[in-house]
Amino acid sequence: MKRNKKRIMIALLAICALAAGGAAFTAAISGNLPATAVAGFHQTTISGAHADSVLWDVTSDGQYVADAKLVLSNQADSAQLPAGSVVEAGFDTTGNGTATLTTCTKGAVDGTDANATDYTCTFGATTYPVNQATVFNVSVTDSNGNIL
Repeated sequence: MKRNKKRIMIALLAICALAAGGAAFTAAISGNLPATAVAGFHQTTISGAHADSVLWDVTSDGQYVADAKLVLSNQADSAQLPAGSVVEAGFDTTGNGTATLTTCTKGAVDGTDANATDYTCTFGATTYPVNQATVFNVSVTDSNGNIL
């Protein structure tokens, strides 16, 4: 019986360690994001659209975020974003909740989802260091500046 208690205790400790490790690496995500993501930053906030995917490209030396590729659709009905929509994105590198936003370029309708549109947000080659880019912010507004 003593041996079984020892095994149960080891199993419980292993489960607790896994749970604690998983919680330590969970980032806060808000807005309308994809259900899964391969990589991301500490937090991602998207206002005014639903993100089908978000892909960050880094510079060849891996030190800076070069651009972000977004596949977005309308959050209300998953249709394409209205004509004249403005998509802006940027990183909060100071931790104070603000980010300087860059206007993103509209691409084609996404080939896998007829209701989603590709946007590319190109940042300066040394604007956002990977080790300081903590919160990725995306804002989608209509032509009058109102969040969709």
